Order: sequence, then structure tokens, then C-alpha cells
Amino acid sequence: MAAKAAYDKGEGTAKLKRNLSPVNVWALALGCIIGWGAFVMPGNKFLLSAGPLGTAIGMAFAALVMTVIAFNYNYMINTYPETGGEFAFARNAFGRNHAFICSWFLGLSYLAIVALNASALALLGRNLLGNVFQFGFHYTVAGYDLYCGELLLAVAAILLFAWVSIRGIKSSGIFQTALVFLLVGGVLVITIAALFSPKATVANLSPAFPPGSAPIAGILAIMAIAPWTFVGFDTVPQAAEEFNFKPRKTKAIMIVSILFGALVYVLLNTVSAAVVPAGYSNWTEYISDIPNLRGLESLPTFHAAKALLGNAGLVFLGLSVLAAILSGIVGFYMATSRLLFAMARDRFLPAWFA
Repeated sequence: MAAKAAYDKGEGTAKLKRNLSPVNVWALALGCIIGWGAFVMPGNKFLLSAGPLGTAIGMAFAALVMTVIAFNYNYMINTYPETGGEFAFARNAFGRNHAFICSWFLGLSYLAIVALNASALALLGRNLLGNVFQFGFHYTVAGYDLYCGELLLAVAAILLFAWVSIRGIKSSGIFQTALVFLLVGGVLVITIAALFSPKATVANLSPAFPPGSAPIAGILAIMAIAPWTFVGFDTVPQAAEEFNFKPRKTKAIMIVSILFGALVYVLLNTVSAAVVPAGYSNWTEYISDIPNLRGLESLPTFHAAKALLGNAGLVFLGLSVLAAILSGIVGFYMATSRLLFAMARDRFLPAWFA
């Protein structure tokens, strides 16, 4: 109560413009939740660990757990509707030392995800654009080749979207919203195609769980990575001072973003299992043979898109993946900048950071 009173008396009174609508905030959260991993993990994690049904059940329970955390974030936003999210709460509730530690861990994690998303552009180029960015000098790290062209692509993306963010929250919010609608639209197109195409069959989804392992083990394996698969909705509190609506609405916004995120994960995983290359009787034979495959067949989601709609399917999925990558860069830039702004405003950092 004392901390709340201190806040009400005027700590941190330099306010930001209220330009974020509920749709913008939903897009901020969902764009950060869904990244490149949602499109590659069906082949290297989800189906291997839990199968089609186990992944769906695990994601449902994981979404429920994340919803509980969203309730806590909503309480925090209503109590301290201030830029900086967890930083603002830690400062008011526990003091400056706690806030300092909390904010630096958050800042480093957000910035790391910006770089990870930028590097994923090279993977998109390798799989859909014929290695067009593999030029110039290259070197190898842990058996993985890195090329100058791919490094330039990642750096260009980081600089471009830094400029987009500098233009202001209104421009970033509109751009983020457009990207997320493109992301969701591409996934829905592939899903609808699977519903009507004879190449996607229910028979391919059997068995529902990986043979030889207990169903509960697979479900728990999916739930165990929930903090990673759903990271992103926690960016919502960072921009609390810029909402053009009542803070109490953030509860519904975060819950809807979590549910949409879970749905995207499940749809991509199910479609990947339902469409298998010729010569395989079901998803278990296909997934177990992936280490021996090359090209699109080594990425079940991309193979499914092409099998269902041909090159058009790759275009739709490619745009969806591109939107997922770019929305992650924009969203985590937004979150990081608001966090650094809050720290500078409270003199944790030099004033020019603000």
C-alpha cells in the first residue's frame, strides 16, 4: 500500500502518448508468442515427444497455466499502469535493487530474442529462396555454415526495424497488427486446404501418441516447454502507459493471445502429421526418417504446405513465417525500448536512454 501511495503521488510522471488500441496490444502479444519455432518444432520436437493428440492436450494445459500468469499480469497492470511492466512492479513493491536485477534480466532476454528472430531470416532463405543469401565469406560454428550474405540480412533487419520502432509506437503498432493478421491468415489458409485435400488424411494421424512411450510423459514434455512456447504475452505490461483503453481489458487481451498462440501451434502440428510424403504410412514412419531426408521433406510443415497447394502453399506459408519472424523483432524491440525508457526515467540508466 505504501508503494502504491508513492506511485500515486507522482513517481515516474513523464507520460507517453496513448496510441495502442486493444487490437494493437493483442498483435503485440501474439506476434511475440509465435516465431520461427512454431513452424519447425512439429518435426523436431512436438510429434517426436507427444504425437498429434499429445501435443494438442499438452498445449491446452500449457495455455491454461499461462492464463493463470496472465491474471497476475493483469493485476499488476491495473495496480501500476506504467511503462516498464515487471520493472515498475518490482520497483514499487520491492525496491530499487530488485527492480535493477529484474529489469536487466528482462532486457537481455528480450534483446536476445530480437537477434534470434533476425538470424531466422537466413533459415527462411535457405529453405524457400534457394540459398540466395549464401554468398561472400563464410565460417563454421559447431558444424553450421554461416555466410556473409546471411549476416548482412540479419543486420539489415535489425537496423530496419529499429528505424520502424524509432518512428513511434503508433507506426509500430499498425505494422505489428498487419504482420500478425498475415501470420494468422497464412496458417488458416494451409489448415483449410488440409480439411478439403485428399492428401491430408485422418489415418495419417494414427497413432495419437508416440509408440513405446506413455501418453502422460509426452503431454508433460510439451507442458515443460510452455514458458518458451508462450513467451511474448509478457510484453504487454511493458507498454501499459500507452494503452488507449482501460487497463482491466488487458486480461481478456492476454488470454485471447495465449489461446490464439496455442491454436496456431496445434494447427501447424496437426497438419504436419496429417500430410506425409509418398512411401510413408503415417506420421511416425515419416518423423523417424527425417534425419535422413533433405530439402522440404525434412521440414514437415513446409512439405505439407507444398503438398496441399503446390508452390502457392509455400508462398502462403513463407509469408506467414516471415510475418512471425518480423513481428517478433518488432514486438521485442517495443518491449525492450519501453523497459529501457522506464529505467532511464527512474535514473537506473543515463537520461539519454529515455
